[in-house]
Amino acid sequence: MKKLSLAFGCLLILSSLLMSQGHSPAALDEANVFTGPNTFVHPGIYTGSSVHSALSVFLNSYTEINNGLSGVRLAPETNAISVGSITPFSATVPGVNGISARMTSNCNAMGKSGPRDHCNTVGGYFVANANVNGAAVWGINPIAQDIAGTTGTQVQGGEFDIGINGAPGFVRGIAIIGLGPGTPPVGSIGLEVTGIQKSGVPSWNRGIQVDDGSSLLHGIQIGATIAGTAAAASLPLAFARIDGVGRHTDVSLKATSPGDLELAAASGRGVVVANGSMIGSGRSSNTDQNGQLTFSNSTTSSSYQFSGTYTSAPICTITPLADPVGQLYISTLTTKTLQFTDTSSVSITVDYHCFKRN
Repeated sequence: MKKLSLAFGCLLILSSLLMSQGHSPAALDEANVFTGPNTFVHPGIYTGSSVHSALSVFLNSYTEINNGLSGVRLAPETNAISVGSITPFSATVPGVNGISARMTSNCNAMGKSGPRDHCNTVGGYFVANANVNGAAVWGINPIAQDIAGTTGTQVQGGEFDIGINGAPGFVRGIAIIGLGPGTPPVGSIGLEVTGIQKSGVPSWNRGIQVDDGSSLLHGIQIGATIAGTAAAASLPLAFARIDGVGRHTDVSLKATSPGDLELAAASGRGVVVANGSMIGSGRSSNTDQNGQLTFSNSTTSSSYQFSGTYTSAPICTITPLADPVGQLYISTLTTKTLQFTDTSSVSITVDYHCFKRN
């Protein structure tokens, strides 16, 4: 009977620890290992100004009120599990984690229904459902911050380390996937960089940076406007501007379906090359944009074969670098060839400048 009473008393103590509201952290050691389908039911408390936790794990004198952040109070919060710790000044360990999840998969998904359709093993899985009108949910909301007055701290909001040690068939650093049959709002954004400080100073020196040597092919790749079609232009890269009327995104850069680079300025505006630079072809040899053709004591110049594919012949202007004898004119200008003719035999060089129409 005494043994039964002692066991019942221990059960009551364990129950009270598990049902703690978070104000009296339970001591943990490596012997606290639970096996079997342990399910802990807690009603939860959602009123008042105190911290409410169904299960709390606090280390090194941490409490929700004394959280190690001077002048910052996290309460009121309601947590199913509340974890807190203070890393002491004397610590020498390489890392301290609030929650550590380590999952290992020995399941060959290729032998089942298909890749990523079976045995998807996830280190941390978070789901937040907006179940009623006006509800606001976050799948995950990490915060990393320093404290006013500190210097030399190193703050990183999130880090995703992708270890590639073999020859994987699929790798993504971060995938932002929109799912579901609903209709997103007009202003929906897949990835947003924001965070202007209260003083009006921008938070970032660079909104997005692709580091040196990080990509083999493209730093940024923008796909087509319509998926699965035989011909489609790329999605445009839009540049927002503000004038006296308001905000506009009418300046864009994109690739057309045939492969032209289309730079669209606002209506009535042009393309300006800053700092006195010139638009060039990048090659010193004859090009579709501009180049030179020569007469070698003949009435016909060398010819130039356009490398581009044009629907109509380009519009070209010519300038001889010496006074021609007789009359100089464009004798051949098609969608493929440019050639000059003079009414007399000459030895001169002629510059040309061509512009495509379509």
